Amino acid sequence: MLCRACGIAFEAGDGERYSERYPYGEGESEQVMGMLCPHCGSEDVWEEVCCAECGEEYAASDIHDGLCRVCVEQTQQDLEWCFGTLSKAQQRWAAAHPEWMER
Repeated sequence: MLCRACGIAFEAGDGERYSERYPYGEGESEQVMGMLCPHCGSEDVWEEVCCAECGEEYAASDIHDGLCRVCVEQTQQDLEWCFGTLSKAQQRWAAAHPEWMER
């Protein structure tokens, strides 16, 4: 876990979870909302996840299919370049037969 307020990393077990209570039927329901930084008490804490390509750590919400935004953009550019080197007939074949990418 990493606190965005103070920048200190900590283990998930070290932070205190905070929750909110809501009326539910005749009682209340408690929903865990997040975690508090054990160093500064901030709620601005996020779980770190490594990008499978560059290895940098990001918030879990910033990783898409294992890649960070920068690596996704680079992959798209690389694929556009590679696809652009094919003839129109090769592009049509590749688009119609995506199973070749599973190798």
